[in-house]
Parts: sequence; structure tokens; C-alpha cells
Amino acid sequence: MKISSNDKTQISIHQKKQDVPITFCFKHLTTNKKYRVRDIRDYRKKCNAYEKLFEKINEIQNCPWKDFGIRKKQQGLECISFEQLNFSATNLTEELKDVSKFISIRFCSGKYRIIAIKAPERPVLHIIGFDLNFNAYDHGN
Repeated sequence: MKISSNDKTQISIHQKKQDVPITFCFKHLTTNKKYRVRDIRDYRKKCNAYEKLFEKINEIQNCPWKDFGIRKKQQGLECISFEQLNFSATNLTEELKDVSKFISIRFCSGKYRIIAIKAPERPVLHIIGFDLNFNAYDHGN
């Protein structure tokens, strides 16, 4: 699935900031234990998930916004309407509440997803949760 031009608009930022590296914020991470890596019960699975998460963060952080925004679903990125999300973020700012779609980023060989919101005017990706069991949103068939 290619990201539509409307979705790309949400990810892209002003032209002069296109080469700025992506930064991350975990301030709005959900309190729902089903959507947090730290609440994986199996120690080995939790360690593996953290390892793969940090690998993915490193990969994303080394990618400019202009390249990140054009990734395909198979490369680990899709934009999805907030109506499909099955949990809520913690203390979203007004700026982030106005965003209509969230970003799902595959990691750990597609087993898990990072659920994030892209700040509209800043090069920040707000991590709000993780899809660990394919139940954070409707994945379709």
C-alpha cells in the first residue's frame, strides 16, 4: 500500500527542514499495559523487543524526514486514521490532538509496530504505544 498524498502531507514538514534528522519523544506513551514493551511478561521476548526497537530507532534517526515520509508499508511505514486505534495516548497537547492519523512503523521483522504521531511543525516523532499482538488497530486481512 502506498501512502496517499494526503498522508504524506502529514508526515512532511517545511522544505527547509526536510534534511533534519528525526527525533523521538516518549512523553505521551500510553498507560495501557497491553501497548507497552516494558509490560511484555516473557523476559527473553522483552529483551528481544527492546533490542529490535533500538535498532529501528537508530535506523529511523539516521533517515531524513524527506526519505522517511515516502517509505512504503513493506518498508515499515503506514498512516492510519485515529478512529482505528484501540488505545489512547497520555496527555496529548492541542497540537497533537489535531492530527487525524497515526503512523505505524514495523519492527522486529514485522512482528511488532511502533505507534507514533508526527508533530505537525517540528521534526519530532511522538511514540504513543506499541502494537505487540496485532490488536492496537484493525490490520485488515
